[in-house]
Amino acid sequence: MTCIVGYLHDGGATLAADTLASASHLAIAAEPHKLFRSGPALVGISGGLRIGQILRFRCPDLTLGVDGPLPSLLRWIEAVRPILREAGVLRVKDGVEELTDSRLLVALDGRLFEVDSEWQVLEPRSPYWAIGSGQPYALGALAALERIAFLTTPKHRLLLALEIAEAFDPHVGSPFETLSTID
Repeated sequence: MTCIVGYLHDGGATLAADTLASASHLAIAAEPHKLFRSGPALVGISGGLRIGQILRFRCPDLTLGVDGPLPSLLRWIEAVRPILREAGVLRVKDGVEELTDSRLLVALDGRLFEVDSEWQVLEPRSPYWAIGSGQPYALGALAALERIAFLTTPKHRLLLALEIAEAFDPHVGSPFETLSTID
């Protein structure tokens, strides 16, 4: 698995991710990055690296419509599903077509969204969120760091959260990468 963390700040967002690729008894630093841009959106993927590669290189960019980020994200999901289906990375479980053990964290127009394996979209109320096997550790770290936010930058908080997730989850590993909508 992995850990992807996101933080909303200054009208934009920053995502950070570990670069470890792991499966039961194997762990290596991953070149297929878990973070990428899709039009104005930042996207992070936990789970299947192949799904991330298809989303990054074969799917249309997410575009922000006048109706806002959530409807725009839902349209993008409907546009990428046939491409992922054709690539053979979707499965049907209990009558629902789903991503194979994967989740997305999407930052769009100053908002964060989690897309779960069944295509459900969650918008957290907090200015931060995490996905992947390191999620509980990263969310705990971000909640604690939020109390002393004046001491750190948003990027630094994300990297600290990944370090804590790495300390407790064997499927999270450095080096870490970041991507931001703010320069």
